[in-house]
Amino acid sequence: MEKKYEMMVLLAKTGLFFAHCDGEYDRSEERFITDYIRNLSENEHIPDSIMVMLHDTIKQVYTLDTILEDTRALLEGFNKDECRAIIQVIKDFITRLIVADGRIDSNEQQHFNEWMLFFKEYCD
Repeated sequence: MEKKYEMMVLLAKTGLFFAHCDGEYDRSEERFITDYIRNLSENEHIPDSIMVMLHDTIKQVYTLDTILEDTRALLEGFNKDECRAIIQVIKDFITRLIVADGRIDSNEQQHFNEWMLFFKEYCD
């Protein structure tokens, strides 16, 4: 799969992980993720197979380990500067998602800190 499509799917998975990790999948978080997928389909030419993957993604629940591993796989082949830029995009996405419901749960913050620490060390 092309890296840009991998990134699209990874963002959806990452969003779902963080939306669920506080034990409550809030409507605003669900809307954030569905809007992300809708905006992709409106602004990008995305193959049908990728759209199916994106729609299947929202029916799953993910673990932090899965998100870390999928992110690490996405970063393979990129240099340090590219890696940092990709991590920044994902970080911004996570940040927008976890504040979508108007609060930051301690589980969201803890997992976000773990994610940040893993990729700070991974990209340095």
